[in-house]
Amino acid sequence: MKSRTISFHMILLLLVLVPTITVSMSLSVVMYNMTSRELRASMNNSMVSYITEMGIAYDNTTETAKTIMGTFASNPDVISYLKNQDDIELGEKVQEYTKNYFGKLDGWEGIYLASWESKVLSHPTDSVVGRVMREGDRLKQLQDSMLSSDGVYNVGIINSPASGQLIMSMYMPVMDGNVPLGYVGAGTYVHDNIRPLDNADNIGLESAYTYVVDNHGTILYHPDSGKVGGMSENEALLEVLANLGNADSKKTGTISYVYNGVKKHAAYYVGEEQHYVAVFTADDREILTNTKRNLNIMVISAGVLILFFSALAFIISKLIVKPLKKMVKVIEALSKGNTDVNTDVRTMVTESRNIRDSATDFKGALREALGAVKNASLVLRILLMMSGQRQWITLIK
Repeated sequence: MKSRTISFHMILLLLVLVPTITVSMSLSVVMYNMTSRELRASMNNSMVSYITEMGIAYDNTTETAKTIMGTFASNPDVISYLKNQDDIELGEKVQEYTKNYFGKLDGWEGIYLASWESKVLSHPTDSVVGRVMREGDRLKQLQDSMLSSDGVYNVGIINSPASGQLIMSMYMPVMDGNVPLGYVGAGTYVHDNIRPLDNADNIGLESAYTYVVDNHGTILYHPDSGKVGGMSENEALLEVLANLGNADSKKTGTISYVYNGVKKHAAYYVGEEQHYVAVFTADDREILTNTKRNLNIMVISAGVLILFFSALAFIISKLIVKPLKKMVKVIEALSKGNTDVNTDVRTMVTESRNIRDSATDFKGALREALGAVKNASLVLRILLMMSGQRQWITLIK
């Protein structure tokens, strides 16, 4: 039975290709995993950064609103009127001031001045003036909350009984030393103040959008206005809300969840005094598009690398094997006694040169040996011929 053999050419190719393919594929896998983690971390940071900046910007609008309330309350006529609430002329002046002041504000439901007993003293709407806003326990609770606050009592986001819209409701006590004279009440529209800050459409992700919920999960802001006022069904977000106030709760973070069968990835920001949580979300599949693109680049690069080294290995192995094949033919010719065979085989490989030189030496030695045999045969032939002539001469005699 003929044994199986493998050519030296194939051995050389395997010696180059096997390590090349193994290393290329291993590096591709390692680089893919590293790149995936880096891209995921980078995307997480970008999403958190975006929603944090938006949340801080909205918190700043609240802080700005507090400053606006303070400016309104510091008007000398306002303070004088709180001290002299029976002064009709001063009351008309403060009412006009209130209307003009409110007219310069954007995104506000209203701002008004009330006595400490919550009787409205000035309001952008004339018909509201004189109305008592709270009484009894509700009034006492409001008064205590204002006095215990750091300048402004932020109730949080509520559904306004006046407009029916979601507003950030705030109250600021007006003090004369330690004695409360009255307070300023104000409300800013949630949608009107958040919408200019929402740039999700410009992020570059088609599935991306921003929404805001209160600390109970009620949706306060959403691109789909039909969802506003409803409860969030995002279990991952509801878990974040449930942990608000805990020692391990975070102001920012990321969550993953499934919505309508689609895997989502989101970043969140917990707003001022934990009144709300802003969420920026997008399809996980779209977020990982860059990762897949990089994977394709790596696979193509690995393929090109393998093809390049395969071609290089083929060429080099050819350069090595071709002289060896010629030497095999030379040795076969010499084994048959052909001393005219050309042993001048060009090669850059030291071992092949040694074989060539040995074949050349063998050719010379074989030629000398064959020459000696040929000469000996010629001498023998001559001797035989001479011996035959002697016998013939003797026979004639």
